[in-house]
Amino acid sequence: MKKMCVHLTGSAHIDPIWLWRWQEGYAEIKATFKSALDRIEQFDEFVFTSACACYYNWVEHNCPELFEAIRAQVAAGRWIIAGGWWIQPDCNVPSGESFARQALYSQRYFESRFGKRAEIGYCVDSFGHNGNLPQLLKKGGMRGYVYMRPDSKKEHSYPFPDGMPFDWEGIDGTVMPTCRLMDDYNQQMGENTAKQLYGIRDALSAAGMETPAVGVNYGVGNHGGGPTVKNIERIRALQTENEDFEFIFSSPNGYFDAVEAARAEGFVPPRVKGDLQHHASGCYSTHSESKMANRRAENRLQSAEKCAVLSAALTGFRYDCARFERAWQKVLFNQFHDVMGGCSIRSAFDDVRESHGEALHIAAEEYNSALQRITWAINTEGPAVDMGKCDGRLWAAEGLGAPVVVFNPHAWEIETPVRVNHSRIVRVTDAKGRDLPFQKVRAERTDGDDKEDTVFIARVPALGYTVCWVFLQGEAQPQGSLPLDATETTLENEKLRLTIDPATGDIQSLYLKDAGTELILGGAARPLVLDESDLDTWGHGVFTFDRVIGRFEQPEITLVERGPVRAKIAVRTRYEKSELLQTYTLYAGADQVECECRVFWHETHKMLKLAFGTAVEDGEAVYAIAGGSIRKPCDGCEEPAQNWAAVENGKIGLAVLNNGRYSYSCKDGELRIVAVRGAGFADHYGFARTNDGLCRFMEQGESEFTYVLRPYTGSFAKNRVVEMAELLNAPAVSVNETYHKGPLPLEYSGIELCGDGIVLSALKAAEDGQGLILRAWESRGERVPACIKLSFAGAEIRREFGPYEVCTFRIDGDTVTETDFVETKL
Repeated sequence: MKKMCVHLTGSAHIDPIWLWRWQEGYAEIKATFKSALDRIEQFDEFVFTSACACYYNWVEHNCPELFEAIRAQVAAGRWIIAGGWWIQPDCNVPSGESFARQALYSQRYFESRFGKRAEIGYCVDSFGHNGNLPQLLKKGGMRGYVYMRPDSKKEHSYPFPDGMPFDWEGIDGTVMPTCRLMDDYNQQMGENTAKQLYGIRDALSAAGMETPAVGVNYGVGNHGGGPTVKNIERIRALQTENEDFEFIFSSPNGYFDAVEAARAEGFVPPRVKGDLQHHASGCYSTHSESKMANRRAENRLQSAEKCAVLSAALTGFRYDCARFERAWQKVLFNQFHDVMGGCSIRSAFDDVRESHGEALHIAAEEYNSALQRITWAINTEGPAVDMGKCDGRLWAAEGLGAPVVVFNPHAWEIETPVRVNHSRIVRVTDAKGRDLPFQKVRAERTDGDDKEDTVFIARVPALGYTVCWVFLQGEAQPQGSLPLDATETTLENEKLRLTIDPATGDIQSLYLKDAGTELILGGAARPLVLDESDLDTWGHGVFTFDRVIGRFEQPEITLVERGPVRAKIAVRTRYEKSELLQTYTLYAGADQVECECRVFWHETHKMLKLAFGTAVEDGEAVYAIAGGSIRKPCDGCEEPAQNWAAVENGKIGLAVLNNGRYSYSCKDGELRIVAVRGAGFADHYGFARTNDGLCRFMEQGESEFTYVLRPYTGSFAKNRVVEMAELLNAPAVSVNETYHKGPLPLEYSGIELCGDGIVLSALKAAEDGQGLILRAWESRGERVPACIKLSFAGAEIRREFGPYEVCTFRIDGDTVTETDFVETKL
């Protein structure tokens, strides 16, 4: 029998954060890298592999002599750079744009320091892998992918053994050569290793299959360490004593080189389509604070970059690449799988909070500065103004309106609520002087009698702005008849009618008027409490969370607002020591219902799910993933999803959009989303279940998020589900301006996008300073011809997008070229 080639990768799995804080991980990385250099010096055949640009960056800044030694071994081929990402991230929570930035900043770092890029994607400990990763990996410069979880023997059934190559086909059709490591990322090369290899050989023989290579990682890991002298001596012994296998000191690069050579000779790997799930399903509902901060930072940075590009073109604003890179690096680091998986120790999340705060604040500063350069350049000049007649909070003289500039970061026109910090407004108009309905609403302040703000709806051009005018004096604007009907239990406009059950507080009905269709069956927004007393933080080995032990009851229902712009109903319910406040808002003319969800949670080893029973029969679930969506059966399994999920059958559907939650399930037409989960911190083996009074638990106290119910007929693809989820997470922003001259008009659109379902995910300055980078993706799973015009850059892009295809373009003057995530010409 032909010897089986075993490619042995010497590595160290290093968690920079997990059961320790990042400062300890920082020290361990240096110690591990020094140990690897010692092994290289000691053993001529030894090769070391390490991923994560962040680790190299830390060493470069803190221990330059160690970094130079690593640089020399990389040049000699004894040290292999893998990964091509800043960190080994969770591979379900980060957005598609985050994966692009993982590649951008990491590969450019590797190339600038080592003269080469990583070739093989490397996420050996991440807890699942979204179905768009093959495309995202390829466009980040990778030609292969190595992972370990889910465990194919326990959690995922493949018709081939671990360690051998397979082709992984993503949702867009991209195929990525892939290997799930044999058993573990920390093999110690003892007797069990040989036993496992014989098991692989026997399984292949029984199936009539063969493999050109088996992938094995060895070395001490988690807290670093790397290959030991004993590891290497054992391999040497196996090389001489075992005649059934050829043991090769190798790397991920060497493994995939062998696979490619075998392909050339006729080897055809098996193929897997879709995503690679499930492992540790509980990680997508743990520590909602860090997940929500990640979502906010991703979206704020993208919006700030778009505004900065526009401002640079219109006003000469200085786009600061270095600041954006610093902020993105903070976000990317915190996407590490034990952070985004919510399974690190409590004190580590204190550091995460600080790091996210820095990223969010940089984004806020750049966004505000860019936007106010634009608003300051708009011609809002009116008659001469007597400062003594101006209001204290809005610069508006008698009879004159105060300008409010509203900015839209999206590539399509939007209608958005605008809130003005003032209660004495008598009229609102748009940029063309047309009256807009407005409404007094409760403010955050309690300042004497002035406890109200004013809200109105603005129509804002794509990637642009509009100026609305608010008047503090003059004749009051007639409002006419109310377009909304509201009682304590109903909200209704010309498109929708929502009814609350007074006995339970649940949504009893959500009725689409034009279609004459009822979307709810069995109640919606039902707050169910689930028992998870047998789960650790990760939820190891359990993939369906459905043990209902109670629900929030005793509803108190209040009609909070009713006016020409919106109506609101608040529903307060209780469960033991906890309280839930769901405030439903319906806007005039809207085709969806928004809910502000505030949870006052004081439960441990329990989970709160909101259940949306629908009238969808024989449907399937659709879950948003990084740069696309994936269809799954309604089998009750807990699934990671991003800013929306839906259940539909081709006739009707209901999408639930959110601004900071990631864990859904669907069964028999009922869609559920996890609101909070009271798991223990870093409870790996279930110790917290003993609850000795000293364990700390997540989500205790107040938390909040927003979800949106979007009912529709047909498919999500034709009902702007993706666009409305994007708007929820990256809302319009506004600036109260003053009177001044300026070269800019009262209204401006920076982009014209023709192509249904194309989403603009990035518009930024190129990292090398040569022009702009524009990235867009097809969101509906359809082939679409598209045209993108940037008026401020004089650029036009014509491209047919394949289903879920991500395309990146460099715009340099009147030249447009297609590029990859690393901003190099294809």
